[in-house]
Amino acid sequence: MNKMSWFLFLTFFTITLFAQQTNIHHKLSVKISPETSYIEVVDEITISKKLLTDDLIFSLHENLDLQLLTGDLKINLIETSVPINDIGMDRDNAESDNSAKVNKYSISDYKDNSDLIFTVKYSGRIDSPIEQSEENYQRGFSESPGII
Repeated sequence: MNKMSWFLFLTFFTITLFAQQTNIHHKLSVKISPETSYIEVVDEITISKKLLTDDLIFSLHENLDLQLLTGDLKINLIETSVPINDIGMDRDNAESDNSAKVNKYSISDYKDNSDLIFTVKYSGRIDSPIEQSEENYQRGFSESPGII
């Protein structure tokens, strides 16, 4: 029994020691209306203290309205209607015109002595047209940019 106890202790200790820490965590509450292409998201965001730098920048689809609900910080709109060069996924029809654009925001005036926790709400209509991709497929597939 004593050997088994040591084995369990070492196993749990090792798992705890090498467990990955979450650097950015999103707790999402999402409402989607496919009929109207409308989305509303309340996002409680936690950013690990070790990631807090002078340049915290993020992007959202240009049709989404953003508001800060809680948190001792400022969110500043720094650039609007930025074309998306790399949408982060493998598209079949990569040469097609990608009409989706994003707005870029920066986070500032926060305290960097602990994890940064704040809540934002973003909502709006995202109406990305679905395009038929026929390349390399007998029947083809439909796809949209899929950017939020």
